[in-house]
This record gives sequence, structure tokens and C-alpha cells, in this order.
Amino acid sequence: MKQVWIAIAAITILACKKDNNHNTPKSTKELLTQQHWINVAGGFDENGNGVIESNENALIDCEKNNTYIFNADGTGSIVDNPAACTPPIDGNFTWELTNDNEHIIVNQQSLSIVRITESDLLLKVDVQAVPPSFLLEYHH
Repeated sequence: MKQVWIAIAAITILACKKDNNHNTPKSTKELLTQQHWINVAGGFDENGNGVIESNENALIDCEKNNTYIFNADGTGSIVDNPAACTPPIDGNFTWELTNDNEHIIVNQQSLSIVRITESDLLLKVDVQAVPPSFLLEYHH
């Protein structure tokens, strides 16, 4: 009978053991490639607050809601929304993370990663000559 209680105790302890994998934060690459990103805003951050307000949003209708897919192998694709641009934006691109995952280079264009979470991505176009930052905002 004592062996049964020891077995039950061992099973209980093992069943309650924390799985540390659930607490490990995802890497920038994992966050970038786990789902498709939808472009929701883009424009000059005139007031410098790191947010694209409606009066700063310069995306035209055919650019809104375009889908960007980042594949783990450094390739990606853009899928134009139903209100397709002329000419269509659909196409492929290459990308890589640089500067300790603080920058992403997409088709040789450098972008700073301002914020990346499970559901939000905010990029800043790295252009030195432009005083207000040009931001691109994506969601899932």
C-alpha cells in the first residue's frame, strides 16, 4: 500500500511541475513569422509621439489592409487587398534582421523595429534626411 501512495505522490508532483517553455518570451523572428501582418497605417509622425493619428495616416485605400507574410527562411510576400492598387502591389521580397534584431532590412530598405508584440508591429523607415519619422503600423 505504501508503494501506491509513493506512486501517486510522484505522479502528482510531476503533473504539477511548471513548464518553463510557456514563460520564455518569443524572439523577434518568431513574432515576425508566426502570423500574417496587415498594414493598417503609414505616415509621417508629425508630432513625434510614436503614433500614427488619423490626420497623419498617408496610406491610400488600395494600400490599407494589404497582407505582409514573413517566412522564417528570409523570404516574404505581399498580398494586395480587394481594392488592388494599379499596378498591383502583390509580390515577393527578402528580409533579414540586423543590429541585434532592432532593424529589419526588406529588399535593401532599412527599417527600425519600434515595437513588436504578439499582435502589433510598428516600423520606422530609416531615412536620415527626413525630420519627422515615417512610421508603418501592422496588426494581425
